[in-house]
Amino acid sequence: MSVAYFEDIENQRFLNRLFGNTLPKITIVSNALFRGISPVKTPTGILALIAIPELKKEADYGKEIFSVLLEAIQDPGNLGSILRSAAAANVRDVYLSKQCTDAWSPKTLRAAMGAHFLLRIHENYDLQKAAQEFPGTVIATSIQATKNLFEISLAGPTAFVFR
Repeated sequence: MSVAYFEDIENQRFLNRLFGNTLPKITIVSNALFRGISPVKTPTGILALIAIPELKKEADYGKEIFSVLLEAIQDPGNLGSILRSAAAANVRDVYLSKQCTDAWSPKTLRAAMGAHFLLRIHENYDLQKAAQEFPGTVIATSIQATKNLFEISLAGPTAFVFR
């Protein structure tokens, strides 16, 4: 990981709290340069270059309890908000269709506010396959639905599909 920031006592305190004595490679840049390379109009003072984590097969892989399947979510801010809500609801796996926006874009990351650290995000996924392989109830909303959400048992593994 590489971190760039402009010299500021608050930024230094934040980095010390975040990394302790094992700081990553840090590059100190001028305020003008920082504003020039930042992807936002009013930067917070810290940028990081990180690798997108690879999904690892964990002991509970294939035993999803609460998942979300997202189809064609185009707006990065909306995707980030959905990821944030999913993390707050204790969702573990989020499956994104090929038509979804990038889960790791700067705007999505900002809107998700750290949710990526709590979720296993499966990008470019075949949602039909995910629904068929899910070990519990898969729920999708429809204007023609014969039941409402309050009439459906949410006991056991549950996946919600949003479009």
